[in-house]
Amino acid sequence: SDSADITIDNDAVITGNIYASGQGYTQKDYGKGNAYLDGEANITVNGGTIKGNIYGGGEGVNKAGFEKSARVCKNSKVTVEIKGGLIEGYVYGGGKVAEVEGSTNVIISGGTIKGNVYGGGEAGLTHGRAAVHMANGTVNGSIYGGALGKVGDRFVYGGSTVNSDGRSGFAGNVYGGSELSNDGKSGEQDEKSASGLVFVKSDRRYCQR
Repeated sequence: SDSADITIDNDAVITGNIYASGQGYTQKDYGKGNAYLDGEANITVNGGTIKGNIYGGGEGVNKAGFEKSARVCKNSKVTVEIKGGLIEGYVYGGGKVAEVEGSTNVIISGGTIKGNVYGGGEAGLTHGRAAVHMANGTVNGSIYGGALGKVGDRFVYGGSTVNSDGRSGFAGNVYGGSELSNDGKSGEQDEKSASGLVFVKSDRRYCQR
């Protein structure tokens, strides 16, 4: 296994998206499980401007049979940490359409995010748990412990959690689960698989979802 670090500092401007894993290809020579990450990856934003989105997973290929393309392997560790800077798009702990076979982790301790924050992926499955921890910083959108997803489908199998210590600012709402999709494996509605939990250390009170 290998490790990779992506760090955005100072006055850097990223006009596109940032991915922890690969893009994925449909060419026959590469196979259907290409461009995967097996190791450790850290995406750290200390400053600068990201005009696109940040993904703790890969881009992936939206084509039947290529579900394992650009995946993050089960024992890999990926952390997305926002310490400063400006993200004009969304922040995802998981992939765009690529899978994360383990868990995801988004940590926000500074900076400003104009869009939403998701512990899971956009339309990429997270097999483990999806988590967002917000210690400081500003989110102009909403925070979801789970995925963006699609109506009627499931994109987080291991459940999701949002943690905030109350020093953070968010203009939108805070949700323990996913935005559009369901959570947990089909037929499982227990604490380990389906529950979305929100913990906020402040005078604001949120119900368990």
